[in-house]
Amino acid sequence: MTMLTFLIGGARSGKSTLAVQMGQRYAAERAAGAVHFIATAEPFDDDLRERINRHRSERPLEWTTAEVPVHLADAVRAAPAEMCWARAAGCGTWTRRLASQTVRQSMIRNISAGAART
Repeated sequence: MTMLTFLIGGARSGKSTLAVQMGQRYAAERAAGAVHFIATAEPFDDDLRERINRHRSERPLEWTTAEVPVHLADAVRAAPAEMCWARAAGCGTWTRRLASQTVRQSMIRNISAGAART
């Protein structure tokens, strides 16, 4: 049975550290490779790129990782491990990215529909 732990919180609130600690505890009780980590941060500046690289290095090599800035539900459905840990970006950041993508897709559809009429 797959278990999902979804950690949410503000920027720099300790989500990644907590997720790694919880995953390590779970892996110690079961099997080391039983953790699948879903990361949603998107490296839009140098500071965030450095933080993402640091977070990657903190996760055990035997864990699998999916980096998905927007399509979280798809990543959860595709998770290969018995245990799945999702660690979301700050809620506001993730919501803005999701809304921004939705607006872009809507604009593309509207532009395409207008071009088809001409």
